[in-house]
Amino acid sequence: MGVETPPFRIALATVAERQYFAAKGKVEGDVGTAELGTAVWAFNDDGKPVARNARNVTLAVDEQKARTVPKTAVIFTQTIDLPWGRNYLYLALWDALTGRTGTMDAEVEVKKPAAAGKSR
Repeated sequence: MGVETPPFRIALATVAERQYFAAKGKVEGDVGTAELGTAVWAFNDDGKPVARNARNVTLAVDEQKARTVPKTAVIFTQTIDLPWGRNYLYLALWDALTGRTGTMDAEVEVKKPAAAGKSR
């Protein structure tokens, strides 16, 4: 893409509440699998892509245990390198088995650190 080495790495946490994804493909008893995908795209002020990260995750889900704790959530952490300046993030989470999708966007300003001895 011709983008300089990004100066800042950010960790993003995506939370998938158990009630919003399905466990199918029964393995044994009440234990099934859930297939979730997460992605983040970053764009600069000009709308050009500057970074991205995506992955698919397969989870073993014990339905009986999940029912006893209905507010269970799965937290995914992804890292993405951002350049200096204003960046616009678009995050997505989807359940590959049911097609349910959730998205959100955020603005992140990456400021250069102040020179040594100077205050901001």
